[in-house]
Amino acid sequence: MQSIKKIIPHFLAAHGLVQPLRARQVVAAAALVLEKLWGPERAAYMEPLSFKEGVLKMQSASAAAMQQLKLEETRFMNELNRHLGERAVFKIQLKSKGF
Repeated sequence: MQSIKKIIPHFLAAHGLVQPLRARQVVAAAALVLEKLWGPERAAYMEPLSFKEGVLKMQSASAAAMQQLKLEETRFMNELNRHLGERAVFKIQLKSKGF
């Protein structure tokens, strides 16, 4: 009989769930790391949207917050990758929140 540790990864891969779960994990981690770096009030201006193929997409409700993240992009990516335990995020794409 196989252990659950071996069954779950095979099940996830067979059903195409590995990438979507990984994306959710990275998006959630991005929100946590940003809050840790900036505090909850400032971090509320940024929203991680999606993650695919090393690119984290984030949306900003404030031009000032977007500029600040651009300035701290390397630090944020390093902290996020450290939190994830691997170099998963290679690039951050920022977009402004429209009306």
